[in-house]
Amino acid sequence: MEKPQDQWPQLQKAISELEQDGFQPEDILLLTPFKVANSQVLQALMEHSPQYSERMCNVASVKGLEAPVVVLVDMGASAWAANPKVEYVGASRARVKVVVFTTAQSVK
Repeated sequence: MEKPQDQWPQLQKAISELEQDGFQPEDILLLTPFKVANSQVLQALMEHSPQYSERMCNVASVKGLEAPVVVLVDMGASAWAANPKVEYVGASRARVKVVVFTTAQSVK
C-alpha cells in the first residue's frame, strides 16, 4: 500500500502500460473520491500528461459514465475514501479493466 504521494510513480507506470496495451487517453477514466484539485497524484499527472486532464473526475460525479478503463486513486485516504460504496461506484464505471491505488491508511 502506498501513501498518497507515493502513488505518482505507480500511476505513471500504470498509464504507460495501458498505453502500451493500446488504450488512448479517451479510453481511461481517472477517479478520486476527493475533488480533483485535492488529489496530489492527479495534479501530478495533469502537470506531466495534460491530455488526461479532461478524464479526471470525482467518483460521485460519474454516475452513468463508463469507460473501457477506470483508474481509482486515493482510495482509503480517509474514512469517506475507504467506503465500499465509493469504491463500487468508481469500479463499476469500467467496461474492461479497473486499476486501484490504495493508501497505507486503508490497511487495518
